[in-house]
Amino acid sequence: MAVFGGMAPRSFMRWCAGLAISFSRFSGAVAIFGASGGAELDPGFNANIFIGGREGYFNHGVRTMAVQADGKILIGGNFTNVNGALRHSLARLNADGTLDETFAPTGTTNDFVRSIVVQADGKILFTGGAQPLTGSHGTTVVRLHGDGSRDAEFHVPACWGVSQILLGRDGMIYICGTFGSVDELPRRYLARLHPNGVLDESYAPPVVGHPSTEGGMVHMAQQADSKILLAGMFYTTNGGGIFERFNMDGSEDASFRGSGVYFCSGLQVLPGGQILHVASTQFNSEYAVLRVFDSSGNRVASFEDRNQIPGHLEATLLQPDGKIIFGGQFINSTINYGKHLARINPDGSLDRSFDVGSGFALAPGSKDYQVYANALAFQPDGKILVGGQFHRYDGQPRTNLVRLMGQRVFARQIEIGAGGALVLRWEILGSRETWKVQSTEDLLSWTTVKEKVDGGLVELQETAKSGVKFFRVVPEE
Repeated sequence: MAVFGGMAPRSFMRWCAGLAISFSRFSGAVAIFGASGGAELDPGFNANIFIGGREGYFNHGVRTMAVQADGKILIGGNFTNVNGALRHSLARLNADGTLDETFAPTGTTNDFVRSIVVQADGKILFTGGAQPLTGSHGTTVVRLHGDGSRDAEFHVPACWGVSQILLGRDGMIYICGTFGSVDELPRRYLARLHPNGVLDESYAPPVVGHPSTEGGMVHMAQQADSKILLAGMFYTTNGGGIFERFNMDGSEDASFRGSGVYFCSGLQVLPGGQILHVASTQFNSEYAVLRVFDSSGNRVASFEDRNQIPGHLEATLLQPDGKIIFGGQFINSTINYGKHLARINPDGSLDRSFDVGSGFALAPGSKDYQVYANALAFQPDGKILVGGQFHRYDGQPRTNLVRLMGQRVFARQIEIGAGGALVLRWEILGSRETWKVQSTEDLLSWTTVKEKVDGGLVELQETAKSGVKFFRVVPEE
């Protein structure tokens, strides 16, 4: 946010798609805010088609997403309804956000979907309750055909507490979570399956339980050499744990020793071989942080460790330029990190150009207790999908799923003239679309004040009055 007083500069340049001008006849101050730097709401994606189900403390809405090769979007979580149609925790949307009615995974899940992976052949692996398939084994792994029907050739393993699926470079399927056995064979927190879902009995990592109530809250990633990284609340039989690497035969790699990390909520191998570790917090006793390790498990000193966030980090998304978008449930969102979503530069410093405006929020009177932005994905055109538990984004009604403009950005300039007159200018960059300018006073009812803007410079002149007025540039329908 920037505030202009009597001695303020007469112009201000930002990247933005919308802004609010607040007029005060007494102080002459002008406050300017709004999503910017690629975080602008994409009005062409009707995220309100997704309606959350159960309300409550542990309702995370959309918890995971995967974008298919054809641009369609798979969403998972603990919802019950999408665009008026029954969809229990798993659904597929078309690239524009409308419900893909051809995908109806009826009877395949009855629980919280935490992970979705699309195979090269188009078949879909996901974690979810599977009582109709395996009796009472609970959260396990299921595979579907592209139309949402169950793949009967895939063995649904009997295990409870699978939270992440990884397709290995070796063609095998890796799973991790809070489970202690798979198909009645002891496997603690980490296991490997054959492509048909049957347990690979030769792979038995020396992982043992952790006495903490967060035991098994683990995440995994695979390095280029196919070794598996595991981080979170676990121990190994030799006294190690927290952050380890396992060889392809399941043995512990003694040359790797990650340290200083505990509550892992994300693990990713970066293009250069470095490892991004997202450490969350327990009961607000620590800061959540993003840290980078080299391929041997040593902290990378050049990556800043200043991004301390009170709350939980739930998802990260790596941009092609090395910047990292991350979201979660940030308890104190005034600490330079917007509202539950932010972006850092490749060196770990906060990217202040990525501004989510007023961020994510719940609707007044909601029975949900917390706001989460905990699922992130790119679409092929560079736009950003954000799923979670929320009812508004930057003041706009959106329920649990939103699309941001990504790298499609706008330059804007506001000149404050004599007598409080304002001249607002937008420059739409690299666009061949037709746009229009709208304004509102309540963020609900928008009025078009300039139509058919074909890129280039857009100018709008307004006279300052008391009160608040919001403006936005949106595509013509």
